Amino acid sequence: MSPRGLIMAALLVISTQQDVTLPTETGFRPRPMVTVSPPTTDSNTTLPALAPGSDVAFTVKKAANLTMTLPATVIFQEVVTNAGEAWHQNSSEFVVPVDGGYFLTFNAVGGNSSDFTMALLKNKVPQVTAYGTLSHFEHSSNSVFLELHRGDVVSLQLQEGMIYDHPFNETYTTFTGFLVYHI
Repeated sequence: MSPRGLIMAALLVISTQQDVTLPTETGFRPRPMVTVSPPTTDSNTTLPALAPGSDVAFTVKKAANLTMTLPATVIFQEVVTNAGEAWHQNSSEFVVPVDGGYFLTFNAVGGNSSDFTMALLKNKVPQVTAYGTLSHFEHSSNSVFLELHRGDVVSLQLQEGMIYDHPFNETYTTFTGFLVYHI
């Protein structure tokens, strides 16, 4: 099946909310659309227990700690989305609730007085880094696809320099992640 055919089949699944059978040579198997109850707490852990097929996604915005001792975890002011309840606002960390492939992306703007380096960390180890040069509020971003396991911790760390976020309604610093497939 051509890439266009795969896209059309995926759109059909989304628009009809029904299973679609594709030829086996594609290797693609859409998940059925399901309604899932809110996550329950497993008595042995603080991670939510997710039903098979549950969605996991988060977006946070607006850095809160613009002047900090470096390196430092970037703290976010607002949660836009927290499907699966895996974003922990108090620590500004995404704690992986289920094994799977995750897409993660982040954006930031540097201040007008220094370069900045920001890294996405998995269990405190840098995975990808973004660099903004000194040039009047330079924008920088990076993305990564990672296979993560239940309990892995993902966060952003400002490693050097400073970032800028608008003091009012505009937002320049964001962090988004979502589950693409279960493993």
